[in-house]
Amino acid sequence: MELKVSPSHPLEWLALLLNRVPMPLLHGQMFPILSKAVLTAADKGVFRYLSGDSRTLGEISEFCAFKPEPARQLLGVLVSLGYLVADKGKYGLSAMAEKWLRTGSGSDLSDLLIYNNRVVWKWMEQLENYLETGAGIAYHQHFEEPEWQLYQRAMLAVARSEVNEFAKRCPVPARAARMLDIGGAHGLHVTALRSKYTGLEADILDLPGAWSAHPEPESFNRMEGNILEVKLEDKRYDLVLMSSLAHHFSEAENRMIARKVAASLKPGGIYVINEFVHPARLDSDSGLVGTSSSLFFGLTSTSGTWTIAETQAWQAEAGLKPMKARRFRTVPGRVLMSAVRV
Repeated sequence: MELKVSPSHPLEWLALLLNRVPMPLLHGQMFPILSKAVLTAADKGVFRYLSGDSRTLGEISEFCAFKPEPARQLLGVLVSLGYLVADKGKYGLSAMAEKWLRTGSGSDLSDLLIYNNRVVWKWMEQLENYLETGAGIAYHQHFEEPEWQLYQRAMLAVARSEVNEFAKRCPVPARAARMLDIGGAHGLHVTALRSKYTGLEADILDLPGAWSAHPEPESFNRMEGNILEVKLEDKRYDLVLMSSLAHHFSEAENRMIARKVAASLKPGGIYVINEFVHPARLDSDSGLVGTSSSLFFGLTSTSGTWTIAETQAWQAEAGLKPMKARRFRTVPGRVLMSAVRV
């Protein structure tokens, strides 16, 4: 699955083939306003308001405190993007938005969009500075309580979007008794695995700021700290999961984490890295999710995405035996990279 400009009829296909489509106009002029329109609509409650029923332009404008004409323009964009459907003077959620943005949906991503609108969007102004200095924002070090709250709700929303497939594809040793989740304060991955594997106990390690956004867990052991600094007990775990964290660490730090994890695994234990990956080769067919995520995490964390080979090399150098990588079928560019202690 890739993110591409897709022609809707043969003439558009031919125009793309002959290089007659002004792609910089799409990327530089249209894509930013499309992104901002979706983020603003989520933040201002458009999707939440339409979660119960279709509404008129006037009703939406009043609820969101919009002027009618700008609201009409915004709603037009959302219809064109496939988020809304317009019928007989009313606007409602499309089938896609019903799944991914309806309030109460098990896969609602609204909190991610709100976080991106309020926090992440302004970071884009720092891209030139990152390119010139090589220094990312390092936002984990600077977040205050409000940002931590928004961030953790966003991370929970992201985890919800993948957790069902994750639970099906994540390798777990037979008769596993205890696991460690590094950076999973929301508890969603642990909960999904424990519902499938009876008797699996869990420790979750995360930063104090992350824990402040979540109530005290009742069914797993809460550990506060940074994996770069915490000492793990030798041969304690049957499974160690690190999800959406490798992109925040340097290569040297990821190698060090792999060594820590390897020592903490029992014989037969598995280290699972759940990540967006960088494509192994770069061309116009390379995975845009991986390359754009790499630039984004460089900007935010002075790191980036890593290839499958690079990730498996950390595991192998730590004395683990890499297993076959498992790509998600429903999340573009997402891969489970696992290795076992033999």
